[in-house]
Amino acid sequence: MILATYRDYGIGWDGRVQSIYGRKMLDYYLSVFRDQSVFWYSDLRFYGGFFDLIAAAADRFSPFGEYETRHLLGGALLLIGLFGAWRLTRLLAGARAALIALVLLVSTPLLFGHAFINPKDSPFAWLLVWVLYFSCQVIARGGSLVTYVGLAITLGLALGTKVMAVGYIVYLVAILVFGAAIAWWCGKRGQAWVRTRTLTPVLLMVAPWAFLIMTFFWPWAVQRPDAFVGSIAEFLRFPHRVPVLWDGETMTSTQPPALYLPMMLLLQLPEIVLAGLLLALTFAALHMRGQTLSVFSRVRTLQFLLIAAAAFAPVAAFMVLRPTVYNGMRQYLFIVPPLVILAAVGFDIALTHAARWRAEAVIGLALILGLAASRETLLMASIHPYEYIAFNSLDGDLANVGRKFELDYWGTSLGEAGQALTRILAKGHFATVPKVYVCGDNISADYFMPDTVEFTDKIDTADFVMAPLVAVCQNVLRRPARTVVEIKRDGAILSRVLDVRPSQAAASLR
Repeated sequence: MILATYRDYGIGWDGRVQSIYGRKMLDYYLSVFRDQSVFWYSDLRFYGGFFDLIAAAADRFSPFGEYETRHLLGGALLLIGLFGAWRLTRLLAGARAALIALVLLVSTPLLFGHAFINPKDSPFAWLLVWVLYFSCQVIARGGSLVTYVGLAITLGLALGTKVMAVGYIVYLVAILVFGAAIAWWCGKRGQAWVRTRTLTPVLLMVAPWAFLIMTFFWPWAVQRPDAFVGSIAEFLRFPHRVPVLWDGETMTSTQPPALYLPMMLLLQLPEIVLAGLLLALTFAALHMRGQTLSVFSRVRTLQFLLIAAAAFAPVAAFMVLRPTVYNGMRQYLFIVPPLVILAAVGFDIALTHAARWRAEAVIGLALILGLAASRETLLMASIHPYEYIAFNSLDGDLANVGRKFELDYWGTSLGEAGQALTRILAKGHFATVPKVYVCGDNISADYFMPDTVEFTDKIDTADFVMAPLVAVCQNVLRRPARTVVEIKRDGAILSRVLDVRPSQAAASLR
């Protein structure tokens, strides 16, 4: 699927700046640190450049186009992330649960779609899956050298993508301390000693090496002593005040409601994942009933607490802190894999209970899983290559959802719109070169259009206006003009091209 589809995807609004950031970081190293323009390009010094640096290096040898190479690399990281999720779920609950997790993950449109077009949040999410895997290994065995090295590398790469990965080392340390305290309280001094002893290599070996790896992909961290803390503060109160359509109302990105993230998860996760989460929470509550405090000293309990923290702690923090949010829930994409893994474990436990009851019940559950995955796959096919815009059926069809939430907030449909406009322009006759204004980054359309079209930053001089249907472009779309192109999927309009020329000139394209 990755090899068959990576050429189909458009270029998001961050595509150009992230690509330039990667090239500037590569120049920084190739010039032996003399070219420091990477530190002053836009505001990207607050982000690590793991994906962008690798993509810039790969582009020098790739036989494909610049953005096709980036999309293929994103697909490769998706594959690596799925392998990590399989290993993690297999460690937690066995081979059957791992298979269910793979089926659910690969058929979750949000994850599949972002993999090709999102150079920050998607790699970050899959790297954190591997951080969870090695962290669970540390909890299980006290860790081996291979485990600690794996944790240091994956945590370092995650920090080299987004500094918020520091929360995962906090989770692990807190879980180990909590497990040691419970074991000591319950008289299990040996277990308490093992948990306490495990903290030493985590803090003295993993953390420093992870920081060192991070600095390679985020050299700004060693340029300023306050870079680490400053970047966290930047993410929490990012100065990006734009209108965002949410639940039919236009809100400001810097003042999201507390229920913004929970509702986006409720509406964008597939129904089968929501059902699996409900099963997992139900079985967890039933399992804890009648248990003593010593249950929290067990390895498996601590591992699941770590996964639960990765899945739910960011949601709770969001509801309390209400940081700047925009573009759907892409900044919180990293909580989706652990949520799906927990859902898979919920179904696996349900299958175990069903097998004790009747064989037909097992077959029925398996059919439900298979049909649900097939349904999501068909949904992805129907909206391809915009899988990331998918919503579940809890709020109606996609056309109805598009009136309440922003769908193509990356503007990737502008590429398809540009190709459609090119075909239309080929049939007309123009005395001058047609001028096109794009609400967003010109590259989203320019990359897919011929050089015979001129792009302008002044809308009053444009002949045609292109814009995705997002709140930030609403004033552009309200201009009196004739719509010549509409990009749709499942009845929902993603973007439009408007002919804003005088009526006499516009008639030539009819």
